[in-house]
Amino acid sequence: MCIRDRYMGSLEVFWRELIQLYTCQPDNPILKRSGKLNQAFAKFTSDGLPFEIIDGDNIHIAGDFLTKAIQNVHQNILVVSIIGAQSTGKSTLLNFLFGCSFATSAGRCTKGIYGTLLDCSIPGYDGILILDTEGISSTIKQDPEYDRKIFLFCMAASNIVILLSLIHI
Repeated sequence: MCIRDRYMGSLEVFWRELIQLYTCQPDNPILKRSGKLNQAFAKFTSDGLPFEIIDGDNIHIAGDFLTKAIQNVHQNILVVSIIGAQSTGKSTLLNFLFGCSFATSAGRCTKGIYGTLLDCSIPGYDGILILDTEGISSTIKQDPEYDRKIFLFCMAASNIVILLSLIHI
């Protein structure tokens, strides 16, 4: 296991907590004084590292913060998302197709929605936002309402949606 993989979970948790603090306390003098939080997050995302878009525990999205940070890097973004059942290889497929760094391992499941921002040379776009979603029909959550929210978010926010379905023949 490389050192980046070992500490990736820690970086994701760090950013999740810092963004939550920023969202709940926008007038916090420490965050205001630095004035570089969005720039630092933009740098983090521009390196192609995955970041949390929707918190899988409480369906929270830090929309204003994410919008400002992403606009520091890209203006016209093509959004590609993947939807499918739990443990069907969504993260692995995105890593293979787009060269992303979504965490994958046996028994690991994505919680919520994670994104990776990549540069592109597609006419009309200067970036691609890849959305990796939590599996629908989860045996852990067993919450059809949650599945609908994830599905509808992807359908509304994406230019392209990949529907991953395993069919046994």
